[in-house]
Order: sequence, then C-alpha cells, then structure tokens
Amino acid sequence: MKWQEIQLLRNSKYSSSENLKKFENVFRFDTCAEFERPHSLEKLLAGERSYNAGNKYDTPPYLGEWLDHAELQKVSGTTRVVAIGHDYGPTDSIHSKIAEHVVSLDLVGTIFDSKVDWYYPGQSSLVMIMSKETYNYYYYDLLANHHVVDVVKKQYFRE
Repeated sequence: MKWQEIQLLRNSKYSSSENLKKFENVFRFDTCAEFERPHSLEKLLAGERSYNAGNKYDTPPYLGEWLDHAELQKVSGTTRVVAIGHDYGPTDSIHSKIAEHVVSLDLVGTIFDSKVDWYYPGQSSLVMIMSKETYNYYYYDLLANHHVVDVVKKQYFRE
C-alpha cells in the first residue's frame, strides 16, 4: 500500500472535503491509501505487516459488491487501520452484504448515514470495516455518534 496524507482519493464533482475533514477530526486518521485487495483483510485491519503473505485470499475477488469505492485509513504509529466503503443501498441491504464477509473474519462493520459520506453525500452511506480491537478503541466515539445507523459484528463483541 502507498500511504499518503489524508485527502479525497476519488475527487468527483459530488465529493465533500468538508465531510472528510469532519470524519478525520473524530477518528484522528492521518494517512490514507487506495484499497488494493490484500491476501488477508483480517491481518491488514489488525495492523499486521504480513497481510500479503501466502497465496490464499480471505475475501472474494470483487469487493465492489460489499465494499464499493474502497479506501484505507490509519493512524500513524498505531495498528488502527480501517477500510472505508461508500454504498448506495438501503441500510438493511448494506448490513447483509458486509455481514457475509466481516463476521467470518472477526471484523466489525459500521454503517453511517449518507449525511457524513464524503464520496457522494446524501446518496451513498459510509461503511467502515475494522478489527475488533479498533472497534473497542472507538467504541464510545461510535456509541455517541448519531450518524451511526448500524453495527455488524459477532455477539461477543462489546455491546
């Protein structure tokens, strides 16, 4: 991955740099990268460097069905890495699509309403996929955030 300072990676005429800035102020991410399918999404989001070791993949070849317009964000010097997607479907449809992949990998998916999305505000919902450790770190921030509309996780995670 080629990490760079936070910026709009897909700057379309609908993109909102203001929404991206607000998001970064809440979660303190300071670098981003275009999403390239890793061998292990679970290891990548746990901040491990061996995410491309081996020759098997833990995700399907086409991520656009459940992680559309994907990008990565992280906090430098930590293991906090998240995958961000921008989805056009209704919340229950987004929940079903990401649950199929994240639950089996012990990851957590958080769905935000379309007001905070920076790719296409008002039209696409922001989806953030993270490790359970990252979820636990941001638990209270997510709990207090009125833009969070759903969380997809196994039951044993913090409620």
